[in-house]
Amino acid sequence: KNFEITDQMMSFSTGEKLYVEFIIEKNGEVRNARIVRGEDELMGNEAIRVVKSLPEFTPAKMNGKPVRMSYILPINVKF
Repeated sequence: KNFEITDQMMSFSTGEKLYVEFIIEKNGEVRNARIVRGEDELMGNEAIRVVKSLPEFTPAKMNGKPVRMSYILPINVKF
């Protein structure tokens, strides 16, 4: 919903499936977002921006204590 598609993206691509990996910290914040699969740099930068702007998550728990967790989010961009 918040993914902004620019004219430049549309002129060089017809869409792509991106995979963004990030860490959900113990306090629920998103850290270290990076593209693990996807080739379009403009779409990748926008996907990272969107992931970093997500609201805080409820952190994973192990033995009742919050822990860091790695997560991979697929984002399918179609024009």
